[in-house]
Amino acid sequence: MSSHHPDHSDGDRSPPPSPRSVRSTASRRSARAPRSPAGEIARLEQELRRTQATRATLFRDRDRQNDIVNRLNTELQDLERHRWGQEDEIRRLRTVIDDLQQASNGGSARRIQDLRLVADRQAAELNELNRRLARTEQRLLSAEEDRDRLDRELDHSVEEAVQLRSQLDDQSHELQWTQDELATSIHSLDRVTTALRDAEAELDRERGTPGGSAPPAPTPSVPAPAASGSTSTSVTRLSDELR
Repeated sequence: MSSHHPDHSDGDRSPPPSPRSVRSTASRRSARAPRSPAGEIARLEQELRRTQATRATLFRDRDRQNDIVNRLNTELQDLERHRWGQEDEIRRLRTVIDDLQQASNGGSARRIQDLRLVADRQAAELNELNRRLARTEQRLLSAEEDRDRLDRELDHSVEEAVQLRSQLDDQSHELQWTQDELATSIHSLDRVTTALRDAEAELDRERGTPGGSAPPAPTPSVPAPAASGSTSTSVTRLSDELR
């Protein structure tokens, strides 16, 4: 099979345009600033949709290229069968010519001349068949190379889709963990705020009691005010991460 570039002048083959090569996920992520879990999920979902669209295009192109390869294989087989028939016919004509020549019959000269003309036409057709076979083999080789390239791009696209899904799952778990932490911090802040409010109300009541000069009894269950500030800071930080 020839390795030269195929002859596209007959219009039998029009290779599909090469789909956009899929960029590396790692290189995309390294060029971006850190995002919150929600922002990263949105980005990954967008990239996954784009990868799925590219994969669908590659599937269509690969199927179309498979059809071209199958058609060229069928055409090549038909041409080879035709060539075999031509070769058999030429051998038969030459055998008849040889038999007539050996018969040394004077009336056979005209017949021999006619058979030689037929054999020459068959030989010319055989030469044309051989040229068509060579062109078809070249187109088939190029079509198979295009199909193999599309297969490789498809494999790469599938791999990236798997990676994106894995990253998306990781970010979803991280977002859920952050939301749980935020809910816990909000609950803690509410509890501390309620305790502080109750302590202030109790202190106001004791101050309003006539003759009450004794210092208010300590309230062991009330957390220190610093805890409120720490919890509030945690809530603020988690809220910022969720944005």
